[in-house]
Amino acid sequence: MLPILAGPSSSRGDAILEFAVHQPLVPGKLYVLLAFTGPTPHGTVGLSWLTHQGYEDMGEPPFEELLEVAAGNLAEDLTIDGYSTDDGSDVLHVKREGFLAGSAVALPGFHERMSSILAAQRLVVGLLCSDELYLADADGGAADEIRRMTLEHEHDGQYLGPTVLLMDGSGIQVLAERQI
Repeated sequence: MLPILAGPSSSRGDAILEFAVHQPLVPGKLYVLLAFTGPTPHGTVGLSWLTHQGYEDMGEPPFEELLEVAAGNLAEDLTIDGYSTDDGSDVLHVKREGFLAGSAVALPGFHERMSSILAAQRLVVGLLCSDELYLADADGGAADEIRRMTLEHEHDGQYLGPTVLLMDGSGIQVLAERQI
């Protein structure tokens, strides 16, 4: 089971909210859902959503407990690369061998860990798609680059359109998004 991000910036994401169990990260904009995942014969990731009926059949355990399990599964395969821009600003790129690195924003402690790496409390996060996540100091020179590359990204039509977030320790805000 893995956490998957979805929202109304994608027609597919908006539709999935109707039948899949979810929790808001940013109410009305960004949600975390849970899905059982596995590779398909076509080299893609197959998703079997945790539906409302499936959740009932499980006895409706606290969503946070299920998210903790899913987050642990996701975190196992995450890697972080980084680079510096021409002005010396640091950019982190969160990746995952098995796709879905964008869901890392839903991990417990994500903001604290990334803030300590970047030495910044306010982070700008670019969710190019479900698989691509970049972040930098929201008050640094790379913030505009994160926003630009996120909103210009050619998206493949998953469950969330390209989305730019602000994480500041008190919560998450959607700064910009592109409808797909």
